[in-house]
Amino acid sequence: MHSLKLKPSLIKLTKSHRLYELDIPIVGLTGGIATGKSTVSKLFSKENYLVIDADNLIHNIYKSSKTVEFIRGLRANCVINNEVDFKQLRVEFFNDSKLKQTITTYLYQKLPEQFKLSMQARPDAEVLIYDVPLLFENQLERVMDLTLTVYCPESTQLERVMKRDQISKDLAKKILEQQINIEQKKSLSDYVLENTGNLEELKSKFQELTKELFL
Repeated sequence: MHSLKLKPSLIKLTKSHRLYELDIPIVGLTGGIATGKSTVSKLFSKENYLVIDADNLIHNIYKSSKTVEFIRGLRANCVINNEVDFKQLRVEFFNDSKLKQTITTYLYQKLPEQFKLSMQARPDAEVLIYDVPLLFENQLERVMDLTLTVYCPESTQLERVMKRDQISKDLAKKILEQQINIEQKKSLSDYVLENTGNLEELKSKFQELTKELFL
């Protein structure tokens, strides 16, 4: 297994200032809806980088029996056959922001344990790519050594979401409005990976970027 390290000049934080006091540097990977962040995350995985997906961590927490029982205690109608009914839960969230906050707080309390379990899979890793859709929304950039945003203009995002989900432009706009504007994410990020072309172009830009950032 070849060594994958962040260049020393890019390691900004010490262990005590890093997310969960991690020993190794963290690259925070983010983007907007339909910018191609998930594709870039997969490219990192294929290149044998340690990648942890925040959404997957939350999904794993939702699957645990303790979480199912916690949600059953709050909204029994959101649990069917001992599994969370996400469609119903989204309805409840929409109607009750306090409930959403209560469950979100619970999930975030369980996140460190789930994160550390994922880290155990690769004790040899010398850098972590942390895939976090709401990185800037949750102000996590402060505990990352550097941040990388996968970018395309909002007009391209709209086209891709409309095509992918077969929805109207108005609904696509509403979905996009739930996240920080992609231009703002671009300006906040240390590095930007532009994804305005096809997959081969993205792969080429990805390879160029990894040469710039890693040993």
